[in-house]
Formats: sequence, structure tokens, C-alpha cells
Amino acid sequence: MYETTVNVPSDFENIKLLCEYIELIYEVEARPKSGSTDVVTIRASSSDEMENAQNLALTFIGPESSTIRELPLNILVICTMPSVRRYLAKQLKLVLTVRGLSALLIRGSNASSLILNSALNRLMSASTSANATKLMKLQGLCKNLGIDLNQIDSGSAEVKSGFYDFLLEIEKLARSKNSIIYPTPIGPNSCDPAFIEVFKYSRSPPTTTASIPPPPDQPIPVYRAPRSASQPAVNQSSTLNHNPPVNTAPKRLRPIVIDGANVAHGESSNSNFNVHNLRCVITYFKQRGHEEISIFLPSTAQPKCTACFSAKEISRHFTFTPCRRLENGFKPQKADDDSVILEFARKKDAVVISNDQYRDWLIQRPEFRDVIENRVIPYTLRTGIFVLSHYPFGKDKPPLDELLSFPD
Repeated sequence: MYETTVNVPSDFENIKLLCEYIELIYEVEARPKSGSTDVVTIRASSSDEMENAQNLALTFIGPESSTIRELPLNILVICTMPSVRRYLAKQLKLVLTVRGLSALLIRGSNASSLILNSALNRLMSASTSANATKLMKLQGLCKNLGIDLNQIDSGSAEVKSGFYDFLLEIEKLARSKNSIIYPTPIGPNSCDPAFIEVFKYSRSPPTTTASIPPPPDQPIPVYRAPRSASQPAVNQSSTLNHNPPVNTAPKRLRPIVIDGANVAHGESSNSNFNVHNLRCVITYFKQRGHEEISIFLPSTAQPKCTACFSAKEISRHFTFTPCRRLENGFKPQKADDDSVILEFARKKDAVVISNDQYRDWLIQRPEFRDVIENRVIPYTLRTGIFVLSHYPFGKDKPPLDELLSFPD
């Protein structure tokens, strides 16, 4: 039997509903931890089921986005059928619950929510006449997708035809979503190193008992073999399948300093604070072999982080800058995160992960110039995919592997 736990925020509305939903989707046991009102224990017979259930719980508690959609009653009934909920949870990582009498609350990623809304539009605009061919194909499609068609036997033939279009739309868009980036070599002979290195965050959780958001898939570095767990934490440039490096000796990796507020708001499709972005970036650098990874955030962000990271991870990776509240009703006094980040990076010879330019500090603190000009690495983050250019400062500047390592 496998077991894990999930921390639940103190203001979470319905821990019982959370447990019931987890058990509806996966063959696991989900219960509030004995003697606790803010921890859910998940037990499963396999590590995969445990990981998937933990993933679902974290989507339920802290989704990337939440949208409410008013629907006709017959459509709302279809969307909340157990087998349809199960299908959408496994295919799109979405959580669907009813809000009021006629509204569907959709929790999950922005990309998956858009797919579902597009499919709902197809379902609601279905032709008023039934299509015999679609009705015949619907049975086979539902069987393949694990959907119990008997649950909508009372529905009209028109609704069933629309349901067929609904499922096809989801399958088509989901396939398109899952084949986002497959970088190819550049250069006339297709032997140059690829331009970018990609990390896709799928939120599949760890097999250990940790109250944390699930870690990502293996990174997809272009032309890079995965690092064995037995290998030392070293720069992995020697695993690139292009011209072999002159010096294959391991390089000492620089510490990583993450501008937490910048990265948490760094989703180009969503400006809200997203704690999952931090998980994505931490795991990316762990996969590269970095052991010293520090995230700096204002203390006001601490509750969101403690809900999704274990106490051990908070202690190891997070630094919360002070915030003073002198009087009620007055704006709190927050320490300047940028200066703390740059000072720490300067003293540790670390690289900074941020899209901030830090221009003001070039004049105010000349000692920060080397860090700002040579060791602040920009990134791209969209729909759970974290991207670093192989040449962050241009092709005439040092490549990523060199920037992340100390000089020989």
C-alpha cells in the first residue's frame, strides 16, 4: 500500500467534497488525516494511482485557473456524470463541480479549460436533428474512452449526437495541446546544438509521502541523455549529441537564485500568482544537477507556498523577505526583493532566473553590475512549459551550460 499526504489551506471550503471527488476519479482511499483539519491522506495500491490522486487534489485546491460556465440543465447533467468527470480528469486534468443550480465550476490549467469550453460550445450548438452515423459511432467512442453511455440513455438523440461532437473536439484539441514543442536541430547540416532547452511541467506527483505539488515529467532537453540518479551533480554538457567538448571533466555548478515573484507571475497567458511555476523551475534545475536552489519571495506569499510545498522544501529552498504592518489600514512596508536577490547572488557567485532588467540598480549599486549584465538569465513560461534559450544573451555570448557553471 502506498501513502501520501496533501496540505489543505486553512480557508479551504470543503475537505469532505475534496476526498469524495478524489475517490470518484481514482481507485484510492482519501481521508482527512486523523486529528488534523488541514491534511488529507491518500492511500493507493499502486504508486501511479497515488501520484495521480495527489495531482488531482492539488488541482482541486490550487488550480491555475477557475472559471464558471452557465449551462442548460441537460448539458450540466452530462458534464457531471461520474464517467465523464473521470474522463476529463484523466485526459485534461480538470476538476468539474456544480455551482448553484445551473453553473459548472471548471478548475485546471488555462489551456485545458479552453479546450473544454470549445467542446461545450460544440455541444450546445449541436444540430436539432439526430445523426444516425454519429449515434452508431458514439458507442464505440465511449467504450474506448471509458465513458458509460448508459448514464445518458435518457438523453435525446440530438443531445447524443452533440455529445459525439463534444468528445471528438476534446480528443482533437488535447492531441494538439500535447504536441506543443518538438525542437529540431538548426543549421544547414542539422548538427548544431538546438537553440532552446525545454522543460514541460505535467504535475505528476512524486512517489514519496510529501505534501507538495507533483513534480514534472522528465525534462525534454534537445539532444540530451537523462542523468542517472547515481551520477554526481555536475554540468551535463558532455551528454549533448553534437561535437564532443574538448574538456569532459565535470564542472562545478553555480547556485541558482530565483526571483520568486517574477517567476510566479511569469506565465505569459496568465498574470496571476501561480505557485506551480516555482515547482516547475525548481525541478528543472534539479534535473540539471543543481543542488543549491534559492527562491526569494515577500513574506505575504508564504501561505500560498506552505500549502503546496513541504516544510522541508520550504526550509531548503525558500527565503521570505520581511514585511511590516505598523497600523491597520496602512499599506504594509515590504523589503525590496530585488536588492536582496542581487546581493545574495553577488555573494554566492550565483545566477539569477528572472525577466526583470534591474536597470535602476546599475546606477545605485555598481557592485551589482557583473551580476545584472552577465548572470541574470531570462526565461519563457507558458502553459506549464519552462524554456531557457541555449544562448540566453545571443549566439556571440557564452551558452547556457557555461553560464550555469563556474569557470574551469
